[in-house]
Amino acid sequence: MKILYDCQAFDFLNFGGVPRYFYELTRGITKLNHAVTNSIRFSENVYTLDKDYFNASPFFLGSKFRGRTRIKRYLNKRASIKYIKENKYDIFHPTYYDPYFLKYLKNKPYVVTFHDMIHEKFSNKYEFLAKDYKTIVFKKEVLKKAQTIISVSETTKKDLIDIYQINADKIKVIGLGNSIQVKDIIYVNNTQQKYILYVGNRVAWKNFNFCIEAIASTLKSFNLLFICAGGGKFTDAETAHINKLGLKNHVKQELVTDIKAASLYGNAYAFIFPSAYEGFGIPVLEAFACGCPCLLSNRGSLPEVGGEAALYFDPEDGNSIQKALNTIITDRVLRNSLIVKGKSRLKHFSWDITCKKTLQIYQSVINDSI
Repeated sequence: MKILYDCQAFDFLNFGGVPRYFYELTRGITKLNHAVTNSIRFSENVYTLDKDYFNASPFFLGSKFRGRTRIKRYLNKRASIKYIKENKYDIFHPTYYDPYFLKYLKNKPYVVTFHDMIHEKFSNKYEFLAKDYKTIVFKKEVLKKAQTIISVSETTKKDLIDIYQINADKIKVIGLGNSIQVKDIIYVNNTQQKYILYVGNRVAWKNFNFCIEAIASTLKSFNLLFICAGGGKFTDAETAHINKLGLKNHVKQELVTDIKAASLYGNAYAFIFPSAYEGFGIPVLEAFACGCPCLLSNRGSLPEVGGEAALYFDPEDGNSIQKALNTIITDRVLRNSLIVKGKSRLKHFSWDITCKKTLQIYQSVINDSI
């Protein structure tokens, strides 16, 4: 089987769950002896550094000039169109929602993956999402003609059905996997200051500011650190908010790689995910893999992914968040139980499972199109 992925997700993200997903599909499906082509000409995405699977080059790395990103995206799109028109593949899988490819596919089938419904659910609440109105327009367009829609969770599938009235039979749910390697954990002396771990970006629906407000007194009382892994340096507004809460010495941000993330998970007292909505939630699996107890929001897909292996709270209720943290700190039996349950829960998710199920969908779509 010959599969073609395009450039989209690798254009606008240098890290993140979506490009990681397509990297893991590329790697896993190639190892299963199928031919995968990625039509990316220029990229600084961390996953395209793996030259076993990508043939992309940095675009004027270190240079900043007007139009740089726009020019790079244009050149990548032209490369993708060239690959699509050459017709040397059995199935096409766009890495995001821009429907530019529709007029070039001819009779070749395509599937599309929906990772979440953030824009549909939160555009009326956050102006920066409302300004990105094209994403919803694009989604509607690619949904119309896709032979099959892959959803990363039952939650996202339900949202697709509710919002776009998609036939449920057209949507296939395939969960995601964990890429963190337990062997990369470097355990530190347990006499060091204990910390709660937060992973990823801190955009509005992630509920970061409200979370630290809710647990500020607990962090101080138990002399805990709150480490934010990834997501970029704190903004001036975030720093001011942290200082106002008296948490200057309790909250810090760290840049991470997968290797460093493994150690952060492995040594954390707990991982906390206060998001108001997730389409899946890969960090939950990462925490499970590293033996890190999970405190999770009870919204979106997080209960679906976490199952009985996490302690849940209401992300809109400060008392609920604080109570969950206090419980995990004081109840050692519960912490140990969640660690064991997390390891067991992880068996339901892996990139191997994701790749094999995705290949089954590809084959089914190809067969139906003959």
